[in-house]
Amino acid sequence: MESTSIKRIKFSYIPLSSGIVSVGAIVELANGIFEWDACPIGTTFTKIDPICLGIESANEIENKCNKYLVGANALYQIEIDEILESIFGDIEYGFSGVDYCISISCAIARCASIQMKFPLWKYINNLSEEKYSIPKILSNVIGGGGHHKNENKITETMVLGSNSVADDINSVLKIRQIFQSFFEKNSTNTYIGLEGCLVPDSFNEFELISEFCKILNNTNLKIGLDLAGIYDEYQLKKLLNQFPLIGYIEDPYYNNFVSENMMYHANNLLIAGDDLLHGNLELLEYYLKNNIINSAVFKLNHLGTISNIIKATKIARKHQGKIICSQRSNETSRDTMSHIAVGIGADYLKFGSPVRERIANYNNLLFIEKYVDNQ
Repeated sequence: MESTSIKRIKFSYIPLSSGIVSVGAIVELANGIFEWDACPIGTTFTKIDPICLGIESANEIENKCNKYLVGANALYQIEIDEILESIFGDIEYGFSGVDYCISISCAIARCASIQMKFPLWKYINNLSEEKYSIPKILSNVIGGGGHHKNENKITETMVLGSNSVADDINSVLKIRQIFQSFFEKNSTNTYIGLEGCLVPDSFNEFELISEFCKILNNTNLKIGLDLAGIYDEYQLKKLLNQFPLIGYIEDPYYNNFVSENMMYHANNLLIAGDDLLHGNLELLEYYLKNNIINSAVFKLNHLGTISNIIKATKIARKHQGKIICSQRSNETSRDTMSHIAVGIGADYLKFGSPVRERIANYNNLLFIEKYVDNQ
């Protein structure tokens, strides 16, 4: 057995940021290197989401994975990911057992990066053959919609960064403080929601966006919205005309029903697909090719393997699409997504607010930015 061969794979349950559990994979190589990673999980699910099997299936899947992967060279990421896709692939859903699949793929990438004495982002960059870059941040400040039950119908109201990571994080923290003072002044009960966002129990989305515009006035920052398909064409056009500071809209199509007549391509407006795609590479290519979206959200538990993330990157770049790497509402403590985003040259990173468990990726991105700036 080669020193970089996989010696064994084990699984454990991993508590996530919201208190639910997911699957974590531990990979050990013959030379003693071992690493772990885990699968983040979203809050809402659809029938086309890749399927998570949960920790209850661990023993059966552990035996299967060790049967096919023990002895494989951890430095051959693409070949290993192909084996993973053959184990967990599902014709209808893309992946059945995506929680196990992505955890193993990321843990193997971590082992390989240690062996090669590379930071994880540089290892992924070598695999992707893309130009690495430091993405801008897309930070969730106000929560509502399907994630939180309040008067605000929009799931996420975000700051769309345009400066250095350090400067934009500082701006987001100041904006949070301004909103907290605003809510206190108006005697509005507020709690910390999913992704660390502020969730006020009053104020509708128009009132909140209006306040956002006042705060962002005289800055070069813009507003990002995760619409989750709540507005029809008329309502969406009205919203965009009323608030020209909106620079990013995610899943804008009403009930996610796509019509090629529903185009909102204003200058410099990012129109992102997330629930539209669910990691489906054929849909990604179709929607970008037909100008239905001009950017795409990449999530670990949608794309399933490091190699699949790289394939999605190639498709997006082929059609001049922007890439937004995103954490999930139920997150792990790992900083994997920030490494991946830099390695594939993503345009934006969608992390939630820079608080609580989210700081693992924010801080990692800060250090990578500092490292790259000093080269």
